[in-house]
Amino acid sequence: MPNNKMLDRDDMIHIGICAWRSGQDTEQVMEHAESATRNAGLQGGNSWAIYDDSLPEKGRGNVRWRTLIEQMLSRGGPRLYQKPAVTREGRVHHRELMCRIFDGNEEVSSAEYMPMVLQFGLSEEYDRLLASAVLFHYCVTGQRKIWRFRLPLSR
Repeated sequence: MPNNKMLDRDDMIHIGICAWRSGQDTEQVMEHAESATRNAGLQGGNSWAIYDDSLPEKGRGNVRWRTLIEQMLSRGGPRLYQKPAVTREGRVHHRELMCRIFDGNEEVSSAEYMPMVLQFGLSEEYDRLLASAVLFHYCVTGQRKIWRFRLPLSR
């Protein structure tokens, strides 16, 4: 990059990183990211910083994630919850499935664990179990007239 009085090539970018947890609102996450970016700027040129308000107790390493996911798969897949999507007229248009896994303390949303399912190459087994569970539930309940689902498969 050519020299420019307006730009300092040694001070071009500052990166702020923050952890996201299920249940946090967007504003809180953005505030934490902005705080981390400000801290990165105070460290000098081309630096990065992490906002961490108690990450070690909530964080999971790859081994813990893999163990949790493999246990979930061996038990038949994730827990399924359904939420109706209702039209303005009050009719159920379809149902949205929400998948959760239980880590021993709390339920973990698919937004948190799906990147790890993909990383570990377990998406085919996960999708197969999820599709089987949905079809089983569909056949058992017999509510075929309102069973249109948005099914969250990995790919």
